Amino acid sequence: MAKLGLGPTPACRQLVERMIAVGVSRLENQRALEREEIIIQSQESLRKCVAELGKRAMVLGTFPIADEQAFQNMQKKLSPMWPFC
Repeated sequence: MAKLGLGPTPACRQLVERMIAVGVSRLENQRALEREEIIIQSQESLRKCVAELGKRAMVLGTFPIADEQAFQNMQKKLSPMWPFC
C-alpha cells in the first residue's frame, strides 16, 4: 500500500490483515499453496484489492488515507475475489 502512497487507518489495516488471513486459510484448507499458478492468481487478486482500495479512498475524498468505508466499498466492488472475499 505504501508504494501507492496509501496509508490505511488502524481499523482499515486490521480489516486488510484479516482479509489476508482468511485468504491464506482458504489456500491452506484447499491445499492450494503447493500450486504456483494459484499463488500467482492470489497475488494478483491482492494487488487488485489494494489498487481498488486506493480508488475507493479517492472517490470518498480521503486519499491518501484508506478507512473502513473505503475497505467495505472495495469488498463490495470486487466480491467475489478469491481467495480473499
